[in-house]
Amino acid sequence: MNSKLAVRLVVLGLFCAGAAWTLSHVDWGDLQRRVVGASTTDLALMLVAWTTSLFLRPLRFQFLLHALGQAPRARYLDIWAANMFGMAVNSFTAMRAGDVVVTLLLRHRLGIGIHRSLTVIAADAFCDFACVSLLFLTALAFAPTSAGWASRAAPALAAMAIIALVGLILVVRFRRYLLAVADRLLDRLTISWGRRLHGIADDILSSASAITHWKVCVPLISISALIWAVIGLSYWLGLRAVSIEPSIASASFTMAAVALSFIIPLGPGGLGAFEAAAVISLSLFQVPLEAAIAFAIIAHAFQLGAALLVAAIAVTTQKIDYRSLLSATGKPATKTES
Repeated sequence: MNSKLAVRLVVLGLFCAGAAWTLSHVDWGDLQRRVVGASTTDLALMLVAWTTSLFLRPLRFQFLLHALGQAPRARYLDIWAANMFGMAVNSFTAMRAGDVVVTLLLRHRLGIGIHRSLTVIAADAFCDFACVSLLFLTALAFAPTSAGWASRAAPALAAMAIIALVGLILVVRFRRYLLAVADRLLDRLTISWGRRLHGIADDILSSASAITHWKVCVPLISISALIWAVIGLSYWLGLRAVSIEPSIASASFTMAAVALSFIIPLGPGGLGAFEAAAVISLSLFQVPLEAAIAFAIIAHAFQLGAALLVAAIAVTTQKIDYRSLLSATGKPATKTES
């Protein structure tokens, strides 16, 4: 049996066992009352906040494309449509297949090479990881109770963040040396493959160097902070909707834990992982099990529903179809749309 498949099966088995134990301790009457009696006003505001974040994310992606020199004249609508379609695909498939869709659409619409799109996607994901890691560690300090998993996860997460930051600094600092080493290794390949791989390595190192410049770093931090502040507001409103008295820390920690749970894409749309991360996180803030489950179910349904609706609008208005994806596997567009 494939080792990755074995790991996934073990994790799935543990999740099912945990879910069965949790559901056996649920007061179903209280859960039903919280779901049915959820505040309509708070739910509407939660939906507005989450939908707003879907229109903010493409702004950061557009800024990264411009800052990294990939598509300085890229239209917001093209990037928005690609991001929303990719998010919709991720909602139905596992292993981040939506990222592949984004690269194909950007290749077709803007003529951006696949490896260059993946570089921007990686930079975009790094911004998210840095934000949610900081939120996770900061909010955890305000939790009234502690748990073994949290005390073990916090140092590991901090170490990962530090390693990523140090690695980025070293890459920037020794960029020329790394390119020289890459050249020596690529000399053994054919000329065409050597040039292609050298171009990929140069793009990756150039992107890492550009991100660390203050003219790029400061706007990135600002846009990322705005995105996660709006998402955090949606979580806070969702918690309040099911009769929870939320704190900023509880909403932020839950949001960060849910976001980090998507690092290991076990199922389509984070089904199961979202709910488990939310319930376990809220338990540290002494939120009743029934309230936590009610929030997790409603928040996940609203997030998926809004993402799919916005994606449908993007596909319709920007005329994305299956043929456009097929054409993207061939020759890309020759120039960027203005």
